[in-house]
Amino acid sequence: EGKCKKTWCKHVFSYYLKCDVLMNNLSNAFNIIILVARDKPIISMREWIIKYLMSRIVSQRGTYANYEHRIMPR
Repeated sequence: EGKCKKTWCKHVFSYYLKCDVLMNNLSNAFNIIILVARDKPIISMREWIIKYLMSRIVSQRGTYANYEHRIMPR
């Protein structure tokens, strides 16, 4: 309508802007995932989280290998 796209479209935002929404969503997602391990002793929980993160990184590697653009600003 009468609004400029630069004020409401995320794709035109500068990548220098900071927003806690993304970090909050990441924290919530991580907390939901580790519910499985939270009832374990601390060492077992740590090992479970490490294995989960390593398998997640490996599973996402193929997706990011074909990405042609920069993921983060330098």
